[in-house]
This record gives sequence, C-alpha cells and structure tokens, in this order.
Amino acid sequence: MNNQATENWDVIVVGAGTAGMPTAIFAAQRGAKVLLIEQDTKVGGTLHYSGGQMAATGTRLHKERSIDDSPQEFLDDMRRICHDTFDEPMFRIHAENSGDTIDWLLDLNYNVDPECPGVLMVHEPYYTKRSFWSPDEGKGLINCIAPALMAEVEKGGVDLRLGTECTELLHDDSGAVIGIRTKTIEGAEKTKEETEHDYNGDNVVVTSGGYAANRDLFKKYSPHAHHYSSTNPNSQGKGIKLMDAVGAKIEGGENVIPSYGCVLDDPNDPMCSTYIGGQGNALSDYVWLDTAPQSRQPWEVHVNINGERFLREDIPSVDDRELALEKQPEWRHFLVFDEGVRQNAPKITPFWTNEEFKAALGTHPSFLKADTLDDLANRMGVDADTLDATIHRYNGFVADQKDPDFGRECLPKQIKKAPFYAIQCVGMSVMSSAGVVTDETFNVVDTNGKAIPNLYAAGEVLGFGRLGGHAFIPGGSVTPALTFGRLLGQSILQWRRNTEAAE
Repeated sequence: MNNQATENWDVIVVGAGTAGMPTAIFAAQRGAKVLLIEQDTKVGGTLHYSGGQMAATGTRLHKERSIDDSPQEFLDDMRRICHDTFDEPMFRIHAENSGDTIDWLLDLNYNVDPECPGVLMVHEPYYTKRSFWSPDEGKGLINCIAPALMAEVEKGGVDLRLGTECTELLHDDSGAVIGIRTKTIEGAEKTKEETEHDYNGDNVVVTSGGYAANRDLFKKYSPHAHHYSSTNPNSQGKGIKLMDAVGAKIEGGENVIPSYGCVLDDPNDPMCSTYIGGQGNALSDYVWLDTAPQSRQPWEVHVNINGERFLREDIPSVDDRELALEKQPEWRHFLVFDEGVRQNAPKITPFWTNEEFKAALGTHPSFLKADTLDDLANRMGVDADTLDATIHRYNGFVADQKDPDFGRECLPKQIKKAPFYAIQCVGMSVMSSAGVVTDETFNVVDTNGKAIPNLYAAGEVLGFGRLGGHAFIPGGSVTPALTFGRLLGQSILQWRRNTEAAE
C-alpha cells in the first residue's frame, strides 16, 4: 500500500491513554467510525505509571455521604491552590463536569478506595473531600476503561491499531487538518510503502500525552528548570511536535514546579527514579518519602547543596515546600539525620519495611552513611564547615525548643549520634508543563489565536502548567483528561455523516 489516503474516518484519535480512550468510546457510542492509534503495544498510556489521583465534586458518592460542595467552590479552591494562575475557563469545564466523569467510572466498576471522596496530602490539599483514588492506582482506571473501549472495538465502532505512530498531521491549503500520516512501528524490516499510511478524518483529536521523558523538549520549553523525571518512557512529546509543525500555539513552560522529596536510583542520572507519584507503586524498589507533617512530623534537617537549611521542615503547606525547593540550586536537597533519629523517628519510607530502609543506608547511592559529619558532608558534596554549623545551630534550637530562623515547631531530637545519614532528593517533574492552546471546545488554535479547523486536543498535550498554572492542582491532570475526552466524544465532535443524517 502506498501512503495515499485510502480510508476515511469520522474521528481519528491519536493516543489510547487517559483522554484518548473516553474520546473514542463516546464518539463510537454516538455512531462515529473511529480510528484510534497508539504507538505502544497496549492501551492506557501514562496511567500505567500514574498514581491515578482524581478530583471531582457532585458525584453520587458525595450525595450518598452528604458532603456539601459545588463546582464553584471546587473552582475557587483550585484558584487558591495555584494562586490564581490557572486557565479558569478550562478548569470551570473540569469542575462542572467532573462529577459525571467519576459517576461514569463507577458505572464501569471502578475500584475506588472506600475512603473516597477524601483529602490527600500528596500535593496541596483541597479544603473539602474531593479526591478520588484506587488501591490499583492508575491501573485501576485502565482496568475499568479498557474493557469499555474493547466493547466498542468488538462492535466495530472503533478500529484500534497498536504499535502505530502518527508522524504527521495532514492539512489542506487552507490550513485545515484533514487527516494523519502513520508509521507502523512493528515490522521495521518492511518497506516505507508497507509501513506508512495516510488516513482522512473529519476530526483529528491528539491525546498522545506529554514530553516529560524528553530532556531536549523539557529544556526547550522550561530552560530555567532542572529536569528529573520518572514517567512513561513514551512521553517524548510527539503530540507537541505534531502541533508545532502545523503552527499551533504552545505555552505554559514557565510554570514547571518541582515535586518535593523524590529519590533517584542514581543521583547522576536524572531519568532513573523509582518515584512515580501517587500513593505507591507495584515496583518492589519503589521509593517515596513521606515529608508531609500531617502524616509524619519531620525529625530530619533539610538542607540544600550548600549544606544550609532553606525552609521550615514542618510547614503544613506542600505548595510552600515545592516553592522553596524551586529556589534552590539544581533543585537538589538532603534530609540529614543520625542514628538516634533512625532508631526513634516514624518510618519515612512508607513502602519499605524498617529492615529495607536500614539496609539502604550506605548501600543505595541516594542513601548516604558516614561515621562523622565531616565525612557525610564529603559524601554529600557540600562544604563540611557549613554543614557542621547548620547542624550545630539546629541542635541549639532543639535544646531551646525554638527555631528563630524558620519557625520550625517539631524539634524532637538533636543530631549528634554516629553514624550520620543523608538522603539525597531532587525536585521531580512528572508532568509536562507546556502545552497546546485550545478554545473551550478543545479546538487547537494557532500562534495568531485562530482555530485550526478539525484539530482538537485533550490530555497532557494541553500542558499541566498551561492549564493548572504555577502549582500542582490535585487530580488536575487525570480528571480533566478523562472529562475533556468524554465531552469531545459525547457532544463536541461533529462529522459529516451524522450532520447529513440530522438534515
């Protein structure tokens, strides 16, 4: 087959992940002929790597538990969390439709945690119970959505093609997008004519995720930031590149913000973290540090790469911790403690046993151990005199039970008993900050603010920082992706066949 367009589709969806699956499901249920392509060999995208945290109001669980809330209160709370830097019109759509999205998932037998809706402390929390999650994390969403997608495939409404990459958005002389060019990834030994195909479509919806695993794109859109990432390795920004090639407006990279207390398997490799967000992960070597004082008061001293304290360690606000880390060189920090703290403090690694934590100290490259503070400073790569002065001053605060530098209130134990320890942490970017700009129907706009006909976008390709501003809005990635995809398929997309039938 040559690469001339030989098939016509009502809806073409690029990416079978968080936004792509509901787009295809609901469009097919309205009678669309849907082509859904996915470069991976399985559906689900970044949900395979995500904690799957969501946020919503007005769900039936809210009603059953008499939780008083409203879309406006939800929106106002999001505004508070992000310091009024978000895309308010888009997040209003999210707030007003989020309840229906959760109810849809419940209808699909979503394995929701019995504590939901609740309040989570992973990022800055909501004032009321709006968070939803599953013991199965992001895979819990795949487990309920994928069967619904496969049901539409079996009915013939969705043609799902795995191992297929979109290499180009096709457009006519007016700039309207009229289809896609694809490359079959499997079978690389075949000729170009056998692996490349063109498809026409009334609507092209790009839901192919972000670029968090692409160092070059990260530096392009957020040159001021530091890149440490643990995400879907397929998050290479192919959707952003496709949009850029047709003149789409891309912005939001300035809003990248580091997640606090993340650990690298190798401190010299920014892409080797076992941290994947959420409340846990099935990986046996998963590392997540509990730095939220609401669940664990800090016994350690937090210092930057200069060996200096830079924040109140027990500050209740997650956002304040993230903003403080953003100002530190290289977005690196250390949690310093001693043997007395190790023996007496609550466990800081929720998904490790005490024995696993003890075994990691001095053996894991990010868990340092030394007989003296000077030797620990050398292992940390910080100035020994500075670190010694920092710990000496902190020990004085413990003795006085008063911290005049930062106002820390939890001062449980001095750090003076060998051996001494330091956990090296980084500020992780698990999401893509920059994204394409759309109007309120998710129609992509160009650099002049004009809609590009027939081209739509949803999911991480919209940009976590572009939508949510300069903060982590809890559930502000997964829930909008599901909701926007659902709305596109359910009511927004139109195609010639159903328009003609209506006439």
